[in-house]
Amino acid sequence: MYSIMLFSRAHEESKTKPKRTVSAAEKGVKRHNNGERSETGLPYAIKAVGNNIWWSDCSDGTVKNHSYFFPIAQEIIKLAFDGWGCYRIVGYLNENYDAPRSKKDEKEGVTRKWLIPRITNFLRSRTLLGEKTVTLNGVGHTLKGYYPALLNEDEFYRLQHVRKERTSKSTSTKYSHMLSGLGI
Repeated sequence: MYSIMLFSRAHEESKTKPKRTVSAAEKGVKRHNNGERSETGLPYAIKAVGNNIWWSDCSDGTVKNHSYFFPIAQEIIKLAFDGWGCYRIVGYLNENYDAPRSKKDEKEGVTRKWLIPRITNFLRSRTLLGEKTVTLNGVGHTLKGYYPALLNEDEFYRLQHVRKERTSKSTSTKYSHMLSGLGI
């Protein structure tokens, strides 16, 4: 009987924790949308759900520029505007800067390196505009002005255009499939 009571209590606790997490995140979203800021004018960090981006610092409960990574993020954007591709940017970063920590690095004890997906996702993400997206109970919330913005709206779309123009068009020949006859 005692074991059943312990298991029942553990089950109830397991059901309660996600509710508390979502509730704390909803309060943080509401606080942000109401314009509440810290004494320094910075937005409060919402740590209950999701990770914050690598170029922000949320260690004191507010969201501000990371002293080491924010200038690197600005440099990545400048290089992308100058026509550098992700492979070239990653090579440059690995030669000159330490990469941000990831959970995988901590677990496996590997050396930290800049990777193509991180740069590709960074250059596509609306976090460059300072937005954070949080999904709570199936409802998406976009928090504008959450992160320190690296670009304004016009610069963001200009960057997307520059990157799209860089992609090479396929020069491969057209193939006709012998068995299905597709493409004929």
